[in-house]
Amino acid sequence: MFTKTQKRLLENYPILWNTKFVPMGITVLFINIFFFIAGYFSGAINFYETDYDLNSTTVIYLISILASLLILIIWLLFYIKNNGFKSFYPKKSNALYMEWLLTFILLAGNLSYPFSYSQGIKYKVRTYASKQEIYEAKKIVDQIQILIPDSYNYYQFSPVENTIDSLEKDPDSTPMHLSLLNFYPYNKEIEKVKDWLINEQKDSIRNLIREYLYLQKKHNLSTNLTVDSWMKLVYNPPKYIVTQSNYISNSKIQNDDNIKNYVEFKKLDFAYQKMYDAYNNGNFYNEFILIILYIALSLSIAILSFRTTSGKSWLIAFITFGLLIFINGIISVIFLLFPFNVEESNIIYLIDLYWTFIFLYMCIYVIFKLYKKSAKNKSTILINLILWILPYMPILYYTTFMTSISESVYSEYLNQYINTIYLYFYNHSTAFFWINLIFVIIILFFIAKIIKNWKALPEE
Repeated sequence: MFTKTQKRLLENYPILWNTKFVPMGITVLFINIFFFIAGYFSGAINFYETDYDLNSTTVIYLISILASLLILIIWLLFYIKNNGFKSFYPKKSNALYMEWLLTFILLAGNLSYPFSYSQGIKYKVRTYASKQEIYEAKKIVDQIQILIPDSYNYYQFSPVENTIDSLEKDPDSTPMHLSLLNFYPYNKEIEKVKDWLINEQKDSIRNLIREYLYLQKKHNLSTNLTVDSWMKLVYNPPKYIVTQSNYISNSKIQNDDNIKNYVEFKKLDFAYQKMYDAYNNGNFYNEFILIILYIALSLSIAILSFRTTSGKSWLIAFITFGLLIFINGIISVIFLLFPFNVEESNIIYLIDLYWTFIFLYMCIYVIFKLYKKSAKNKSTILINLILWILPYMPILYYTTFMTSISESVYSEYLNQYINTIYLYFYNHSTAFFWINLIFVIIILFFIAKIIKNWKALPEE
């Protein structure tokens, strides 16, 4: 069955056969499914954890990376055996581009195992409750913190007498205590409960405690407090002083006689934070995908350049690229250390000029070769360098633009206008990387045609 399929692909779809797209694609798909299922089963929430199990998660991610490397090596062993381009095998005009696109898709899929694992965890966590239920529960958990005086690390010192926030008197001569009103760090939910305390909205405080205790009971978490006993401990207007007598631990500590009152806040908070993140980590997953795609892009372009040139020229190009980076670093250091009156922030413009000049020179040289139809000579090396540098030139310009405009944000003139521009591009930085990726995929279509014409040039 497999042999017949491969023979049919060779006769009718040589690009699919050459790239081993079907067997590789099926393999990558099944491995992604495996890691998704592994993530789904390892994403269970038991409401008894207070920290992430980094050891097991790290092991799974390492296994997924090793699996990617193993599959990549096996695929390359089969893929590099046959190269119709170097053998001048008759190809359609778009064949080279389609071959690169298929390798890019395969590599992206092969690098996606860690992402599939994280998606499995995310979808498992989402099965526990709807988005609205998580939001409502997370709000209760966030609000209740101010009513759990568990540690001096979370409360600021304040004088007993007069107003809580007044620090006019010498702290050495004034008795210092803790207060619920000086809870930190602040957020809008904490501020809301703080307002209830200041305005002595007893019913709102009682209702919050009742809702929190219901959450604990729902997940079989223990406490030795009731709504009434908790209210007696913390509801002491107007100053809401915290002393050892109304201390409440945020976790159950075994064999500690000093802990009289406790709730299982840490466990509940950890669990709901995981569920909340499963619905709100869109930016993280977006960036995760971008990293995978850019690594796949770099690898696929490196493979494309290797297959369209030669191993020798590829290696020389790699060494040349390293030398260019080294020279760039040396020039930057010289301008920084010696009296050229170049500020550190302006070095990025020098880097821009350096790489722009090199890139344009290489492009003009290759175009001149095509126009004159002369021998390839060193253009074989330059083709590699052009392919490697191209995807990252727009990123270099974007970085320069953001750096220059960020310095202008603090200027006195046009401050509001520049701020608006800077914030827009800063908030849409992820969109830029997507646009750049699409741009590279499109521009490579035309470059593939140029490479096909360049291949026809004489070697000497």
